[in-house]
Amino acid sequence: VSCAFAGGYVLSAEVLPTDVRATGLALCSQVARIGGFLSPLLLLAGDRSPPVPYAVWGALSLLAGIATWLLPELCGEGSLESVDDLRQLVARQSRRHRPGAAAVRIA
Repeated sequence: VSCAFAGGYVLSAEVLPTDVRATGLALCSQVARIGGFLSPLLLLAGDRSPPVPYAVWGALSLLAGIATWLLPELCGEGSLESVDDLRQLVARQSRRHRPGAAAVRIA
């Protein structure tokens, strides 16, 4: 478990643009802590229906795996180094999906 946490911590720092890395890492850490808090509570649902906790954990794991395939590095794009890189990526993807559309603006 400790090795998986360390790997996830390093990965979450590497996939975020440099400009927002600290804020993004803090957000990832908070979500992990919330998950760690709610996980034992989910076991209580297993008292009534034993497969429920495993189904929820499995579904969340599959969702995380699918979301990983949507990362820019796996879609043939370079890694994002700044928020401007993210804006350019979104604009390229927007034009790719809607040929006549204007660039999407990220605030």
